[in-house]
Order: sequence, then C-alpha cells, then structure tokens
Amino acid sequence: MDSMRYAIIAFILFVLGIVTVAVAGSKEQYLENGITVAYTKDARPLSFMGTSGRPEGLTIDFWRLWSNKTGIPVRFKLGVWEETIPLVTDGGADVHGGLVKTEERQQLFDYTHPLFDIETVLVVKPGQKGNVESDFKAGTVGAVKEAHSAQLVLDRFPDVQLSEYLTPQALLEAFVRGEVDGAVVYLPTFHLKNNQRAEPVEYRVAAILETLQIHGAVRKGNTELLGVINDGLAQITKEERDYLKNRWFVPGAEEQSHSFLWLWLSGAVFLVGAVFLALKIALRTRK
Repeated sequence: MDSMRYAIIAFILFVLGIVTVAVAGSKEQYLENGITVAYTKDARPLSFMGTSGRPEGLTIDFWRLWSNKTGIPVRFKLGVWEETIPLVTDGGADVHGGLVKTEERQQLFDYTHPLFDIETVLVVKPGQKGNVESDFKAGTVGAVKEAHSAQLVLDRFPDVQLSEYLTPQALLEAFVRGEVDGAVVYLPTFHLKNNQRAEPVEYRVAAILETLQIHGAVRKGNTELLGVINDGLAQITKEERDYLKNRWFVPGAEEQSHSFLWLWLSGAVFLVGAVFLALKIALRTRK
C-alpha cells in the first residue's frame, strides 16, 4: 500500500512539474514579446486618450498594474467599441481589455477571472417616468452599438424601440437632444462625460438594471495566454482593486474638487483679512 501511495504522489508531482515548466515557458515568451490589449477609446473613466496622447482610465490602469505584477510589457490598441472584438478574434490584439460575458461572445472568447464590477443603469430626464417595461413601450431607449447594454435592452425589453450609437459620447448627445426617451449606460462613463459638457444635462437614474462583472478575454482556445493572465490577476489584491475603482469611480469628483478649491480660496481670503485687521489694530494701539 505504501509503495502504491508513493507512486501516486510521485506521479502527481511529476505532472505538476510538467505544468509548471509549461507555464514558465509560455510566460518567458510573453516576457520577451509583451501583449497587446484592445479596448475602446471613448469610455471615460474606463478608457480614453489622455491629453498627453497616452491611454488613460480604470481599465488601462488595471492592465498596467497587471504588467507591473507579471513583468510582461503591455501595449494598447484603442478604437470604437465595435472594432475591439474583431481586433482580438482576427489576431490584431492578444487580449480584450474588458467586457461582459454573453452567450454569443462565449463562442469567440475564453474569459479571464473578473477584473471589476460595474453597474448598468437606465437614465431619464428629471420628472420622466422610468419603468422600461411599461413607460417605454411607445418610446425609444438608446445604447452603445455592440455593447452589452444594447443586447440587454433587446433581451429583457423586446417591446422597446432601441436606437444604437457608435460611442458613449454620441449616445449622451442624443439623450441631450431628446432623440431618445432614456439611455441604458454604464453610470460612471455617462456621469463623467456629462460633467465635461459646457452645460451638463440634468438626469436621474430610473433603475439599476444589472451589476456586471467585467472580464478580460482571449481568442477562443488560447489557454496558454489565459493561464498567464490569470496568474497575474491572482497577484492583484482586493485593496489594489478598490484603490483603482475609487480613483476613477467617484461621482461628482469634479464638483467636489471645485468646491474644495472655492473653500480653500475663501479661507485664504479670510486669513489675509484677519492679518490686515490685526496689523491695523496694532498700529492704532502704538499711536
């Protein structure tokens, strides 16, 4: 019995050794060549082109953190959303930076472990009713073309007319112009883009439709790269994930920063006034 047990243990260790060598070998390939991540260029705060011409955003920072953990260089290819999926399936990029699992996409991709969560919501104008199933049967709801939000409307609300737009910015402007009665959006992206307008539009969240897990994705069957990516994701702590989300997903952060600036300036003016008043009193006392 003991000899059989030792033989089984030896076999398991042998298999684990082969797997370890294989993973190490595949990682060496990526350490040398790096990976290319495809993602959208117009989805603040998830991803966008910064003023320096470099990609910025939560998803970008997440993959840069992954790169720091693994030592594997990361390059980014940004485009409109509907271009990003073919980039990976056709071999123009190694990884999709982040998307939601759907049955259709599972035919094309193998998914990584979750990166982070995000809420899909229905936004409407203030005072407008927001029950999709009853209030929008004769109306129109907007969503980004080829995004999960568009499919969500089609699947869950078949009686609602869907209007699709190429980018989140185009969807926002259609909402402002009144072309759609409501919009199904990722809330942080919609909120931030709206605040960047010269005249932000008033809106309210009528319903939280889903809380979604965002995954990276590789072309179907690329299990070698999938294993390397998941090994790196396992090294990212919850605290690090929370830090990145809090950095980018702070509703009203811009207003808060402006309020803080005015508070600081008001305090400075008050302090200067107090100093001048004290000097004036001191001079009168000397006389």
